[in-house]
Amino acid sequence: MHGRVLVAHKRSMAIRHGNKTYFQILLDPHKAELVKFLAKAKGVKATSWIRTTVYERLADDCEQLYIDAVEKDAQAKETAKQKRQEKFDEARALHSQDQPG
Repeated sequence: MHGRVLVAHKRSMAIRHGNKTYFQILLDPHKAELVKFLAKAKGVKATSWIRTTVYERLADDCEQLYIDAVEKDAQAKETAKQKRQEKFDEARALHSQDQPG
């Protein structure tokens, strides 16, 4: 690319969705049919099969990094659960204060 500068997009195609990241992928039609076939054979939705397959590949390719990621994800999930419980408890306390006693 003589005379041109390649600039990386600042926006990622991955979108945050709560504590997870949402990816959209495009598959060629015949390969998508293979995914559907394999998912059906396992009795799961195609998206579930894709997610499981990606996680399996990450575990195989990244080994310890994957184990660390699983632990960090579990910690993040527990932290989110605790925050939800705290908000629930606060709302309950406020609601009980509003009730005539």
